[in-house]
Amino acid sequence: MGLSGSAIKKTVLLLFIISLHSVISAADWASVIENSGPSIGRVLIKDSRGSLISQGTGFVIRDLEGNQLFVTNAHVVRHARFDMSDRVEIAFDYGNRNKTEESSLTATIERYNEYLDLALLRMNESIENPLVLDSDGGNGLMSEIVVAGYPLGKNFKATPGMIQAFQTESGLGEMIDMSADLAPGNSGGPVLNSRGEVIGIATAVIQGYNFNYAIPVDILIKFLDYRNNTVNLRINSNPAGSRVFINGEYKGETPVSLDLFNTNYEFRIEKEGYSPLEETVGPWDVEEENVLDRTLEVLVLKDPTIWIYTEPVGAEIFVGNTSIGFSPISVEMPPGRILRIKAQKGRFKKGSANYRVTDDPEQRVDITLD
Repeated sequence: MGLSGSAIKKTVLLLFIISLHSVISAADWASVIENSGPSIGRVLIKDSRGSLISQGTGFVIRDLEGNQLFVTNAHVVRHARFDMSDRVEIAFDYGNRNKTEESSLTATIERYNEYLDLALLRMNESIENPLVLDSDGGNGLMSEIVVAGYPLGKNFKATPGMIQAFQTESGLGEMIDMSADLAPGNSGGPVLNSRGEVIGIATAVIQGYNFNYAIPVDILIKFLDYRNNTVNLRINSNPAGSRVFINGEYKGETPVSLDLFNTNYEFRIEKEGYSPLEETVGPWDVEEENVLDRTLEVLVLKDPTIWIYTEPVGAEIFVGNTSIGFSPISVEMPPGRILRIKAQKGRFKKGSANYRVTDDPEQRVDITLD
């Protein structure tokens, strides 16, 4: 069936409106990148000989006092954090397809938090138009975003996508899950909304599963407001020498002292021969203006082991009315428990003992059969 002239005009008008909307939308994103790109840089970590060790992405913002800082992931600058001979450079290569490093600035690590995977760098020069952080929120599922950075160390790349989920990952914490594909080198780069505001920091990928993670910007905002947010946590255990894991990462043996951002952490403390302790700890109440000093006493205990020996050996052992095997044999019981132990063997007269379990890790009970 054909269309009337009026219908054709309406159809053409509708197509024009749809097409015009698409052009405007594309132009908006182009403007976002054009305005934001010059404030997004490549982070270059070089050794004392000038050889490249690692690289990533980051971006310039203003802190609460109005000073410029460069934001990136802690894992991007980790090598330089622990090797003072390394040099940190920032190359602002947006629009520079030849990737010359004439615009590189030097930087120093001002603040570093391995658990949040955030680092703040101080540059030797300022630049124009730092990025603005989104403090209002309102970026929900299916919100359009764009990830900007230098994946694989190549030219500047803007990757559009949407927020597809909000996840909580062990060892990572709260994360924005995006449809925009990330690659090595994107780490530390900004995730921007349609207003050009930073809503997240690209940080991790689960390969093969379309999980592309960004740290929510509110965590960065809290990190900037560091007052009353730093905790020096001393971890002890009984016995000492227990292995400490925080968010799945080994941190040493007790006693150990750690500087932590004041938030919650997944702790695991373990020692051979003892039951591991798993616990979520933090955040803590802050009583002082600067650094909170707390001691977390962690008691790692296993029920004591009670060895039961008889003379002669090979007697059947009963605890209460339950046979547990033949001597010598061990049983684990909590301190304070009273054990009613009986032993019997062939022609020998039965023996017995009432034993109160102490706190000692290993204990011994001897029973002689007449």
